[in-house]
Amino acid sequence: MRAPTSVPALGQDRHLRHLGTLGLRGRLTLFAALLVLVAVCATGSAAGWLIERQAALAARARLDHATEVVASEYENILENARIAAELLAVGPVLGPLGLAGPEGLTAVLRSVLRARSGDYVAVVGPDGVTLAEVERGSTPARATPLRTDEAVTRALAGSAAEGIELTPSGVRAVVALPVRSGADTVGAVIVASNLDEALANRLQRATQFNVTFYAGERATATSLKLPVGERAGEPRAGAVAGASVWTRVIDEQQEVEEVTHNGEGRALVRYVPLRGVGGQVVGMFSISASLSELLGTRTQLLASLAVAAALVLGLAVTAGAVIAGALSRPIRRLAVAVRRIGEGDLASPVPVIARDDEVGRLTRAVEDMRERLRRHAAEQEQLKQLKDQYLFNVAHELKTPLATLIASVEELAEAEASDAANDADGSPAQLLGMVQRSTARLRALVDNLLDLGSLRAGRFAVAPRPADLREIVTDAVAAVRPLLEAKGQRVTCVSSPPLPPVLADARRAQQALVNLLSNASKYGPVGDVIQLRTEVSDGQARVAVADHGPGIPPAEQPRLFEAYFRSVTASRVAPGVGLGLAIVKAIVEAHGGRVGVESVPPDGATFWFSLPLAEQCGAGSAALVSLSSLEACDGG
Repeated sequence: MRAPTSVPALGQDRHLRHLGTLGLRGRLTLFAALLVLVAVCATGSAAGWLIERQAALAARARLDHATEVVASEYENILENARIAAELLAVGPVLGPLGLAGPEGLTAVLRSVLRARSGDYVAVVGPDGVTLAEVERGSTPARATPLRTDEAVTRALAGSAAEGIELTPSGVRAVVALPVRSGADTVGAVIVASNLDEALANRLQRATQFNVTFYAGERATATSLKLPVGERAGEPRAGAVAGASVWTRVIDEQQEVEEVTHNGEGRALVRYVPLRGVGGQVVGMFSISASLSELLGTRTQLLASLAVAAALVLGLAVTAGAVIAGALSRPIRRLAVAVRRIGEGDLASPVPVIARDDEVGRLTRAVEDMRERLRRHAAEQEQLKQLKDQYLFNVAHELKTPLATLIASVEELAEAEASDAANDADGSPAQLLGMVQRSTARLRALVDNLLDLGSLRAGRFAVAPRPADLREIVTDAVAAVRPLLEAKGQRVTCVSSPPLPPVLADARRAQQALVNLLSNASKYGPVGDVIQLRTEVSDGQARVAVADHGPGIPPAEQPRLFEAYFRSVTASRVAPGVGLGLAIVKAIVEAHGGRVGVESVPPDGATFWFSLPLAEQCGAGSAALVSLSSLEACDGG
């Protein structure tokens, strides 16, 4: 826990100095009012410009769409005429030309008109005179000379022709195809559709734009409402293109756009060229609409206003974020401090806001809470240290008389050893053996308590020096001999000769091994064979103790080396405190070694630890030595 430092004051933000007398709620209200005022002013100034610009862009987009619709309709007219002409030119009804007779040929042409593939259909002989012709609204005829018709002339010459033609009555889209007999051209088929007012009115309804068709600069059909007494084809404002427009269409051969004035005010007009059968520009169509109508559309106004409002709102949010950041900065710092407290850092002070408002009072309250928690944690730590010191003192007081008791029992045991074989159950020799085992366990418990106290107090230390691992193993097995005899158990040793010296505190290393052997005896079955394996690997000596007890569940293995922790399975088998493995880990890690466990219930457990070698030596072949409970483990 870090030491407390002085508490900084964070309430001197320069840009909030004049607002210090207001509470947080008052400052937020004031800033909100200022933001609304700025947003309204900005929206009002930008709305007019944005609406007019957006309306113009929308009008242009509508104009583009209307142009595409008219151009697409014109292409559809040519496509329908082309399909009808191809069917007539290659179909069996015409070849040889006129075989069906005038009446039969006229019937075929009428079927084309009924299919609405055109307004005029004719079959022309090789001399340029019609064999049959049908025109919508007119009586079928024949023998009309078409030698001067450019489309017919091209078809009779063997080439397909399509485009627009100028007629005395207006403009029509024409497709003319040659009729062949073998490699010879024996006639032509012509299909034409009028670009008339009916078409212009239909396109006006589809696009909401006025459509006008021109022969040169003269309007031949229009959807514009003509004043009384005025007919299509007569010059009038809005229906006749100026000479300059027609010249630009011919010279540039592309679309021309301009704003004109008519009786309804300003209008936006686009002129699109139309090519004749020879590829030259011979006519055009126009798309027009009143600017006042375009700019007055409510939907467009609302859309423009929405865009303007969105932009202004973005600016307002940005400004609000800056101001809100300045206001919320102390709160964010307070949140960081509270998170540190939640993570256990009670030493770092909470930044206190030096203002008499809600945030200032909150920071002071949190700082008071942190200080109380810090004092409480310090008191708990002190109580914990007192508890450990108490246990340490108790264990220390028990050690001296316990040492005397152990020495006395050992002398009695040696004195009675010669008579032990003849004594019955409950004899002094047997009782002394029980006392000896009990005092050994009591000594192990006291040693563990003392070592735990040393660990908690930071006084635990080892004194490593070159030591014979064989002697450590032999002494450890001898120390647990009474425990093994009580359960009829024995230890077998597997070692890798020669065993090089290890760099260890012999007493502490023996204590760690005794704890592992004691556990193996405690949790192993009666008559169990405990295996003790020593080997050299990666510059360290590894000692492993394996029993055939109930094993340890995998979920509990990570906590086995914690002080006072006991496995559920171990708790059911035998009583204990849970200090032995924690002491083993402390001893081994103090030597720079490692400790671990391998267990697959119910097949027992293997506990191991490693110690550094005093010098590097190669490992030989393993040898197995079986020791009874009374034999020393020599590792050979």
